[in-house]
Amino acid sequence: MVLSVLGQTDNYIDNTDVIEWSNKLQKIDVKSYVYLNPNAGHGGINSEEREFLINLLSFFLKSVME
Repeated sequence: MVLSVLGQTDNYIDNTDVIEWSNKLQKIDVKSYVYLNPNAGHGGINSEEREFLINLLSFFLKSVME
């Protein structure tokens, strides 16, 4: 599984490239998820989003343990 968290205001990475890569992975039956965070820049998570980070990690751990 691939889980990508992108920041909408990221000046370093073209989010379109990551989304296209995720779509290609899905076509070869790789679970790939992308979340485009409108409140974040590079790294996809800002320091004020503690609950989001907890939920993200919980989702990831649950997915890999299945």
